Amino acid sequence: MRNAEAVLQSEVSGGKLRLAYLDGIRGLAAIGVVIRHLTSHEQYGVSEMHAIMPRFFAATWQPLRLGVHGLSIFIVLSGYCLMLPVVRSADMTLRGGTLEYIRRRAKRILPAYYAAFLLTIAFCYILIPNLQILSPHWYSALNENEKLFGFEMDGVAAHLFLIHNLKSEWVSQYNGSLWSLATEWQIYFLLPALILPAWRRFQNLWFVPLAILLGFLPQYLLPEGANFDWARPWFFGLFAMGAAGALIGFVDLPTVTRLRERISWTGIVLILGTIWALCWPETENLPTRILAIQDTFAGMITTCLLILFARSAALPAVYTKSYLVKLFETRFILFLGSFSYSIYLVHYPILHNFTIYLVRQHFSVMKFCILLWCLGIPLILLSAYGFYLLFERPFLKIRHNSA
Repeated sequence: MRNAEAVLQSEVSGGKLRLAYLDGIRGLAAIGVVIRHLTSHEQYGVSEMHAIMPRFFAATWQPLRLGVHGLSIFIVLSGYCLMLPVVRSADMTLRGGTLEYIRRRAKRILPAYYAAFLLTIAFCYILIPNLQILSPHWYSALNENEKLFGFEMDGVAAHLFLIHNLKSEWVSQYNGSLWSLATEWQIYFLLPALILPAWRRFQNLWFVPLAILLGFLPQYLLPEGANFDWARPWFFGLFAMGAAGALIGFVDLPTVTRLRERISWTGIVLILGTIWALCWPETENLPTRILAIQDTFAGMITTCLLILFARSAALPAVYTKSYLVKLFETRFILFLGSFSYSIYLVHYPILHNFTIYLVRQHFSVMKFCILLWCLGIPLILLSAYGFYLLFERPFLKIRHNSA
């Protein structure tokens, strides 16, 4: 075991680390978010679809809604991937310093983000009035007399500066997918401001419970309606979990080596998954505090799996890849992962408008479901891939899943 650990450290420090399955996890998480929104049709007056679903699909309906935690997985992966270059450095520092780290993050997420935001506005103002199709959060009701909401410059400015998660009125004002980008952008600063200083000072993982505590404080210190629950501040803790997962997986220090070798991570995954399944069988209309706990459990499960996957993915000659790793590394899932960010950015306005269009055609519920699933998902994937080619790929270098 010690020899294997030494080889692993050599691979990490030597720059040969390649964790392809991370793209696969991203791809499945993005599809999970899309399916989560596909299965939320009660807002369109078609909740009776439950009664006519095939038995198998009805039985899998609730698990499909677990895509609500796809965002939790994305945040954990962000912390994990952003910590990997630190783990691979000789002095455990950010490559190029904090400013260069922020520049890389900005180049990675902002061009596609701004493109999605501007295209949403153009779509809603130019195309929608002519096509007589609704757009997300711009109309008040499903009738023939809706009026387009005018430009609200404070909301536009908040989106441009990625602070639109600070007010509930801004958070989903134009594109219901973009709220999380503000939260994620702000979380990026947690790495140089909290996680790395705490790690260097104490050489342990106490920054994880500290980040979880900071993320939950608004829920208990601020009144309901003013506690920023719409922005999910508890994602701070999930980001820290991902960073800790990279440290546990690859750092050869006594404080983390004991955790890596003595803890049964498979057992923890099974225990957490069982608690999750038994305590929270429903995913709809949850109190915010319960959703925060669910997200945290999803983050812990994801982190434990990443720790489990690390050795087998980095050292296939020493450790056999698990079936899950092989699944995440299948060609189609890796392909979805390559443009998962674009899927997330564009799926909501496309899905929302396509759904409203179908509702206005007065199809039967069964026909509505078939058209939504059989045409909606391909439409989203094709649009997202085109968006990726135009607005995301030009700003990417060759990715090594280490951010």
